Amino acid sequence: MLKELDPGSWKPGEGGELKGGVSCEYYKLTHDSRVIHEIDVPNMVRVIDGVDQLEQTRVNLGL
Repeated sequence: MLKELDPGSWKPGEGGELKGGVSCEYYKLTHDSRVIHEIDVPNMVRVIDGVDQLEQTRVNLGL
């Protein structure tokens, strides 16, 4: 979801610069089918280098 947009100053015949900020609820980065990062905000999943760092937290909360 787009959260912020700064169109900057545009001039005819010149390249423009557009800056923006986004937020996402899900992100996953894989390399050769290995999960490097996976962030799943609604399901409380945070995998870094193949390890789910929030697994025990979900168990403790009964999720």
